Amino acid sequence: MLRIVPLYLLAAITAAAFSLPVGARGVDAHEAVERLNRQFLEAGRRQDDAAVMNLWADDGVDLLPGMQPLVGKAAIASWLEGISKRFHGTKVTRYEIHFEKIQINGDWAYEWGTSEETIVDPNGKTFENPGKITLILHRNAHGQWKLYEEMWNSSPRTAASGKR
Repeated sequence: MLRIVPLYLLAAITAAAFSLPVGARGVDAHEAVERLNRQFLEAGRRQDDAAVMNLWADDGVDLLPGMQPLVGKAAIASWLEGISKRFHGTKVTRYEIHFEKIQINGDWAYEWGTSEETIVDPNGKTFENPGKITLILHRNAHGQWKLYEEMWNSSPRTAASGKR
């Protein structure tokens, strides 16, 4: 019986440590989510598909406008590779996301924002695409925040400016 008590006590202490708020474990979740957001933006600006895919959970889902859901990292990577080939020579000259609200609940984070993207094709033609984005992030067993779900769409054009 004496051996069971120390193991039980160890299990209770471990469970209590992992049920503490994230900040109490020495990790600031909000800062970690903002770091993931910066990595996401930087990888997009560099058009670094491998870096983007490193941010995704293996079972992530991408909900893109006008498409069936892309379920799983392999499906997302395949789509991204196809886009990169299709638009070879296109440069991202501006890519910003202004996150309006980040909510964190345990190992899940939810955020939305507005985006601004400017792309220049190989012929020098410029395309501007303002939009909206929602991300759901999940902290995995290793403590890393990963993209779990993404949904975005373009913003409608305003009548006054002709811009979206």
